[in-house]
This record gives sequence, structure tokens and C-alpha cells, in this order.
Amino acid sequence: MKIRLGIIGCGNIGNFIITNIHQKLKEEMQINIFDKDIKKVNRLTENFPNCVKCLNTEEVIQKSDVILESSSVEGCKEILQIIQNYENKNLVIMSIGGVIDEDDIIEKLKLKGIKVYIPSGAIGGIDILEILREQNLLRKIKLITTKPLSTLEDAPFIKKKNIILENLQNPQVIFRGTLQEAIEGFPQNINVAATLSIYSGTKDLEIEIIADPQIDKNIHKIYIDSEIGEIEIKISNRPSPQNPKTSFLAVASCLHTLNKAIEEFYNRL
Repeated sequence: MKIRLGIIGCGNIGNFIITNIHQKLKEEMQINIFDKDIKKVNRLTENFPNCVKCLNTEEVIQKSDVILESSSVEGCKEILQIIQNYENKNLVIMSIGGVIDEDDIIEKLKLKGIKVYIPSGAIGGIDILEILREQNLLRKIKLITTKPLSTLEDAPFIKKKNIILENLQNPQVIFRGTLQEAIEGFPQNINVAATLSIYSGTKDLEIEIIADPQIDKNIHKIYIDSEIGEIEIKISNRPSPQNPKTSFLAVASCLHTLNKAIEEFYNRL
């Protein structure tokens, strides 16, 4: 049986996934792809013969059994709207901010046989969050994310506040706020916070972002206060070689989750 995979968003993550999936499955797979940047699509169709260019998001969804979203928060929301018209598909979401406040849609998708997968991304400890959520033991979560300057320069919050990153000589807290404020201000940088929210079941996160001119890694410190005790998790991620805004662990996590989504879909046929 030929595997029909769809990828919406052909940037760093899309490239990594296609390269690794192609090496593994080759002629056994048709990869339907779409990106608003046609140059990214053309580059992939030239390099990988099993990539099929699609005209829009809906064409990818229509032609695919398993779909990977690796585009943007807005792209994720568009997919959620369109995929409601279909049945029996698996959907892997990387722009986690796009599913915050979309609980009703996720429930509708379940009823139509559409399974949504959320990779653990750039962090660990997801099993702990699930336990605390299931048994209602969670009190509070705080996330402190420290990032190199180059990963923050295009963030809407930085532009709005007119923060001149290159002037920083030492680590500086540039943001303190809520989950929603972080998603709006740092849509390409704060998937970790959205992932914490999804797996913990709470949107009441305390979020702090530090810009550090002295590092070249993305560092996440998670502080969890719960009925069973205090938990601290620190992860220091090397950036993805192709895009420093994305942690290498997040890309690897995406591939792991996508492989699982593919296997589960075709095993149930």
C-alpha cells in the first residue's frame, strides 16, 4: 500500500522530515506538499521525485491520509477549519499555538475519526504533566526560556517594543506575561509554552523570556509546583542546523511523532 503523506509548510522542519522519510520509504510514499513560498516547494519537488506539488492547503488534505502541519499558527488554524470537512485522517501539529482555544474543533475531529498528534517538541517531562493533569495534582507552572539574540529578532513583540537586541551585552529579561501574550508576541519561539499548556491542561502559565547574547542554544527551565512536590526540568537544546529558531530536539520529536502517526494510521486499515 502506498503511503499518502501531506506536508503543509516546507521550511526547516518540512525539509528535515522529507529528507528522512524519503530515505526510509522512498517509492512506497507519495508526499503532497504546499507552502506559500513556491520556491521552497519547487526545491523539494526537484530533489525528491515522490514530492507532489499542491495548489493549496485543502488539496494537500484531500490527497493525504497523514498530514503534518509545519507552517505557522495561522496556517494551523486554517488546517483545523478545512480538515473538519473530511474523515479518518491523522494530523500532526507543530505550530502548537494554533490549537490553543480550539478544544471544540479538536472534539469534532475526534468524532470524524481524525486523530491529532502533538509532539513533545523541545522539552521533556510530558509524562509528568499528563499524570498531574489526570489526577488534578497541578498547582502552578513557570517557564523561563533563554534564547540567542538571532532567534528573537523577527518576533512581533521585539518590533512592537522597539527592542534593539544588538545593543544587549548581558542576558536580559525581555518578556514576562501570559500564554496568550507569548503566543502573540513570539509566535515562532514559544511552542514550548503551548506544549506545556496542552499536556498540563492549564493556560495559567507564568512565562519569562530572556535574550542572551552569550549563548548559542535554546534553554528551557520548567518549574512545576504540585501536590506531589516541586519539579524542575532544564533542557539546553542545540539549534537545528538549518534554522536556529528551531531546536534540534523539536525537529527530531516531529519525525518521531510523524512516524508514529503513519504507523498507527496504516495499521488500522
